[in-house]
Amino acid sequence: MSAWQDIGTATESDIGEVEKGSPTQIEDAYPLEYKELDVEGLFRYERVNQKSRYVYNPRIEYGFAPNWQARLTAQLFTGTADVSESGNLQAEILRNFTTEGRWIPALAVSAVGDFPTGHAAHGIDTTLKLLASKSLGTSIARPQVHFNFTWTHHGGRTTAERFDLYGVVVGYSSLLTAQLALVADYFHQQLPLAGKTEDVIELGFRRALSKRTVIAFGAGYGLNSDSRDLHVQTSIEMTFR
Repeated sequence: MSAWQDIGTATESDIGEVEKGSPTQIEDAYPLEYKELDVEGLFRYERVNQKSRYVYNPRIEYGFAPNWQARLTAQLFTGTADVSESGNLQAEILRNFTTEGRWIPALAVSAVGDFPTGHAAHGIDTTLKLLASKSLGTSIARPQVHFNFTWTHHGGRTTAERFDLYGVVVGYSSLLTAQLALVADYFHQQLPLAGKTEDVIELGFRRALSKRTVIAFGAGYGLNSDSRDLHVQTSIEMTFR
């Protein structure tokens, strides 16, 4: 039987979505469907300067209006690397304002607030993001390229840290079968400590277990001395419509 014979599974599940952390940094420009609710659990292991950090991110997303999406994420960290932001709460609103055309990508903007609910955190960080996604032809594999630009105002900075941080992510996604999708990206971002930047490449996969459940696995590798050494991440996502 052809790998594409059951293409309805890919259409009805969320396997083709490209979400931050599930399994890579890149995000597409498409919000959830109106009244769709996603409940997710994300886990990431990071190796930073020979120290380990474990990141746990329970997350809820909801399409509260046509072309709008809300996301609420808890940020929990353990390990020997910096865990000062553990316990913080992140809230995000995303708005898609143009659909994809023949020559024009789908475009969306989002606003993110990181609220210092953790014990050692202070100051509210705010982020604005521009997201773009464009299909490459009409193949059944749905190949797409994605671009994200982020600007973060670092409200909780110390004297050695930047006021503002910028980041760029470029990525690619495609279905490999009706139940399996590939996601790859490269991101460059300024780190809070002045003079430090990070360059990372990532590769990940999303696997549909059913129409409502998707699991993901990805890994990343740092390319310069300021970057993390490596990370691996996995997630499980359940969708309710």
